[in-house]
Amino acid sequence: GDHGCEYMTGGRAVILGRLGNALRASGRFGDARKAYEAALEIAVELNDLRSQGVDLARLGALAVTEGKLEEALTNHQAAQRLFRQLHETQMEAAAWHQLGRVHHRLQHAEEAERHYRQAVAKGMLKVMAKMGISTLQSYKGAQIFEALGIADEVIERCFHGTVSRLQGVSFAVLEQETLRRHALGYPQDPGDK
Repeated sequence: GDHGCEYMTGGRAVILGRLGNALRASGRFGDARKAYEAALEIAVELNDLRSQGVDLARLGALAVTEGKLEEALTNHQAAQRLFRQLHETQMEAAAWHQLGRVHHRLQHAEEAERHYRQAVAKGMLKVMAKMGISTLQSYKGAQIFEALGIADEVIERCFHGTVSRLQGVSFAVLEQETLRRHALGYPQDPGDK
């Protein structure tokens, strides 16, 4: 019946999406675009909104890789709207994050910041919902965590009242690690990477 045909067609779209990912990873952007567009066409035909969002996000990521930033914005915005409509919080947060990245590359600082904030908010809501936290007020000061591997001096200053039975890193260690990672990311001499 129709259901079996729909299942097979949907399976073809999944394979096309994965093929597009492999082609993109190997630098065959034109072929990747064809695979993503074919998968999107099937998702539209099946009225599968989630798959449409995923395929639009893939096309947006490909457009970023190709330097087509305006196209990337259009695709990621469309994906974000579909995920919001479907209440796919995690996927919507990822779309907001991608929008922030594109705006950053376009040097739209205020838009980039707005999209990053939206992504963080959506992500936090998702995590809070999974933990059974219905409002931020019920979370603040709830002391539902135990710190592992953090020295008392850090606990007292930054996480006052949090239980920590296993001592660990101090401010000095955190400072050293931060400076080391910063030096790796931003070397004095570009040849140091």
